[in-house]
Amino acid sequence: MKDLIIKMPRVTLVTRPIIFFCLVISIISCSALKTEGTEISDDGYKLINDFYTESRIPLYYKTVESPSWDQLIVYDSIFDKVSYPVKISDQDLKEILSKDDLIQIRSEIQHSSPVKIYPNFVKSLSLSRKKGNSIIISKPIILDSVALLRQIGELSVPIYIFKKNSKNAWEIQYTFYQKLILE
Repeated sequence: MKDLIIKMPRVTLVTRPIIFFCLVISIISCSALKTEGTEISDDGYKLINDFYTESRIPLYYKTVESPSWDQLIVYDSIFDKVSYPVKISDQDLKEILSKDDLIQIRSEIQHSSPVKIYPNFVKSLSLSRKKGNSIIISKPIILDSVALLRQIGELSVPIYIFKKNSKNAWEIQYTFYQKLILE
């Protein structure tokens, strides 16, 4: 019995680092699962680079999400707030974005959360940690060859609809604006 009592602390001392190591690995694995699928895709970075490559204004270092803008993604709202540049007609837009596409886009907006923009994926853009004097965007929503991107400004909030061209570059097809309520 005396030998058993003496050996127990030795086993405990040996297993503590193993238990600690397993606990650390589990925590890291769980945190990795939380962020899975929330990063900007390669196509999303390509869209950002194609659209903002000429910009001299820095991009805010992470996306800003607001699930309430999903209410704008219905045909009546899109056509009511249309602006330039418009390269396609309303009918063409309806062919590009089906009702099922709009439902999927709304779902992605509702479940979105801010995502860090990594500097090594934005070619000629600089990133800023200050919202003032920065371009603030939502995470690009990509559906095959069509994409949406919302840019948040002080005076206007344009929502751009892009389509990939024959050279695999993103081009604006349609722009509409979220109405701002100024107090």
